[in-house]
Amino acid sequence: MHIAAVDGVPPAVNALLDIAELPETAQLLGPVDLPIGARRPPAIAADSPVSRMLVRVPRDGGLALAAALRRATGVFSARRDEQPTRVQIDPLHIG
Repeated sequence: MHIAAVDGVPPAVNALLDIAELPETAQLLGPVDLPIGARRPPAIAADSPVSRMLVRVPRDGGLALAAALRRATGVFSARRDEQPTRVQIDPLHIG
């Protein structure tokens, strides 16, 4: 299995995943609170809630997952009206 963690304020995480063309085998897990000790994505106010959504795919879907999230992140970052998100592929700690 491969897992991607998408961190940010809930509306931004949802918006990023809405535009991502995830593989058919992708499973969304969460949202969950950001794990204790995990860094918040940059430029998010300290009083804003931050959540984490996990996206899981079988071992053979890792490249497709990474490509889909890379494309979505590029589109998302070009939008100036959205808060930032952080995407980690196969993070060491998932929460």
